[in-house]
Amino acid sequence: MLRREGWRAVVSSHRLRGRLEAFHPSGAVVWRLLAKELTIAYCTPTHPQVAQLPRAYRTPRALATVDHGQGLLFSWLNWLTSQGITSLHEVTQEHCQRYLAVRSTVRDKHGHRLRAASPSQKRAVVMAIMDLAFYGDLFTSGSVGGRTGIVAVHVGKHRPGSRRRHALSV
Repeated sequence: MLRREGWRAVVSSHRLRGRLEAFHPSGAVVWRLLAKELTIAYCTPTHPQVAQLPRAYRTPRALATVDHGQGLLFSWLNWLTSQGITSLHEVTQEHCQRYLAVRSTVRDKHGHRLRAASPSQKRAVVMAIMDLAFYGDLFTSGSVGGRTGIVAVHVGKHRPGSRRRHALSV
């Protein structure tokens, strides 16, 4: 929906544009458009279509933040493609749990386990996916949030004796 505004006019960073252009997940052309639309929404929080979303960010994100978040987003979308998922409507709670399990371990370039991911690393992964639900009504490919499933994800302790949980709609 936001593509009518022209993403090139909104996102002028050559580095970020290059990253978007380089993103070619096999068999899922829709992912590239979704990433562009999410980038536009991050950079234009006052756009009428973005401003009406209850959980959208209200200040423009720094391009470095968008770039980092897209790395996490691309990882998730490429993982979905590897699982045979071609639409966010196909994502189930099981997919979310399996992906978080995969991302809960830090591995070296050869795939050997190095250590468990920190709570902040897990939280970043969860938030990147949650953003898809927060902005889902903007995507040309259709809404992602709401009716497709909820995942409660443990992302670490935030004070002694209690655990923080995030609901993840995808």
